[in-house]
Amino acid sequence: MIERKVLIATGVCVFLFFVLIGVPARVIGSLLPDDTVVVMGTSGTLWNGSAQSVQVAGIQLREVKWDLHALPLLIGRVSLTLDAKWSNGFVRGDVAAGLGGSLSLSDVEVTGSLAPILGRMNLPAAGGEISLDLQLAELEDLWPTQLIGTLRVGRVPLSMIGVSGGVMGNYTLKFDVTEVGADGVIPGVLQDGGGPLEILGELRLTPPANYTIEARIKARPDAPAELVQGLALAGPKLPDGSHSFEMTGSL
Repeated sequence: MIERKVLIATGVCVFLFFVLIGVPARVIGSLLPDDTVVVMGTSGTLWNGSAQSVQVAGIQLREVKWDLHALPLLIGRVSLTLDAKWSNGFVRGDVAAGLGGSLSLSDVEVTGSLAPILGRMNLPAAGGEISLDLQLAELEDLWPTQLIGTLRVGRVPLSMIGVSGGVMGNYTLKFDVTEVGADGVIPGVLQDGGGPLEILGELRLTPPANYTIEARIKARPDAPAELVQGLALAGPKLPDGSHSFEMTGSL
């Protein structure tokens, strides 16, 4: 009797597996909340499909391809590998979501224009490019409980702070937070990667979607005169020749 039940269960599982393999990718649109995710131009299957466009929280991805992993479904998790175009770059990596609303991102790479990010921070979108290497991000209720990764921002025009002549800077923001505290604050180390403006400080993310930057900034010896003069207006020099800088905002 037990052997018969096992055979029946196995047969049902095999049947469902082959049915699901053939489920067209277009059904994914009906499974997602319309106010959060909009999917257009799907093809392939639910397991291995593509979409011409996916819009998530105001961010649009193009030529999206995904591979859905079967084994995590057995423990109530949806896990997939994603590859898409974004801005003038790309997004690729692994995404997993649990039934309780948890979200996990791992081995994520992102490159593209800085302008869309600056726009979301209500800052002038003058140019620049970004490169994100996200090793791990675990989220509960859309806020990280773990965050490990590095964001590099390059070729940022300093015309944003009044320096003309095509002068640019490069900056790095690194998070190495294995456990976020009860207050939800996520600290990251902010520093420059070369250029006329030296920066060393901290960027803190705080719920629900706020940020604070506190740093010391300093003009390097070969910095343009406009930058030196602009920093002089930022306030008195500290003992090491730098100036205090603070900015707050929301994402």
